[in-house]
Amino acid sequence: MSGRLRRGLVVLAGVAAIVLGMGAQAHADPTPEQIEAMLDEEFAKIEPIIEQYNLVESQLKENKAKAAALEAQLAPLEAKVADSMGQVSQMAIEQYKGGRASAFNAILGGGSPSALPAQLTQMEVVARSQRAKVSDVQAVRDQYRNDKRALDELIAQQSKQEAELAAKKAEIDARIAELKKMRDKAYGGSPPKQVADGLTTCPIGGSGAGYTAAKFACDQRGKMYEAGAEGPNTYDCSGLTQASWKAAGKSIPRTSQQQMSVRQVAASELQVGDLVWYGAGHVAIYVGGGFIVHASRAGKPIASRGISAGSTPTRYGRP
Repeated sequence: MSGRLRRGLVVLAGVAAIVLGMGAQAHADPTPEQIEAMLDEEFAKIEPIIEQYNLVESQLKENKAKAAALEAQLAPLEAKVADSMGQVSQMAIEQYKGGRASAFNAILGGGSPSALPAQLTQMEVVARSQRAKVSDVQAVRDQYRNDKRALDELIAQQSKQEAELAAKKAEIDARIAELKKMRDKAYGGSPPKQVADGLTTCPIGGSGAGYTAAKFACDQRGKMYEAGAEGPNTYDCSGLTQASWKAAGKSIPRTSQQQMSVRQVAASELQVGDLVWYGAGHVAIYVGGGFIVHASRAGKPIASRGISAGSTPTRYGRP
């Protein structure tokens, strides 16, 4: 297990302990506003772990594809090795049974005995050439096998890590579901209405790929957040930003932290379509006029809001 994932699991265990410890406070019948604040606070702690989970899952997919490609390359190579080995074996048999016998018969038939060493030498040269070819093919095959073995080990390791993270995330999701039930009860059993942010035109201005990306994000408003989702019906924060820029014809990495590899810009340089981070765990897309669109957390739909409403951006970037 990598150090980063180990630290993530430790942090996640701590979050779980904090969340579980909040159960004792639930008897105080918190207000709807307090429930919402609790959800926001806890999800802010959980989201980096979800992004870590996304990273492991993304790497797992890539490595499985690499392993499949190596397997496909390995099959014909092994067949070539087997064919070469067969040819050499057959040649050895013929040399042993036929080659020397033919040379001996030639001698008995009046051929010159002095020709025999030359004939045998020629056969040995051919045999060495064949063996060299087989050796070369075997070396390449063994390299592929070593590469695939390393990939198999990595996939096994990541599969284990993925299972561990998924189990921890399930624990947190269960507690979030409890908090959502408390929220619904506090609201009298009806889902809370989303407060309108006043953004009727979305995006506001912009052009080119940035506008296309922002327009895609705007069109997803109302769809629900789902941890690990990449669309088309649900998204998490980085799943939304990745899909938005994919719609604009540009590929960006899967997780919020990986997406920080895009070119960084200053707040004064913000353009429609730029990415906006809140710490390393949450990313949104700027849609102009001081607004972002983001997939905020479980229980809430994708929505627009003021760029600094509730939390302050820590970084800006442009794919």
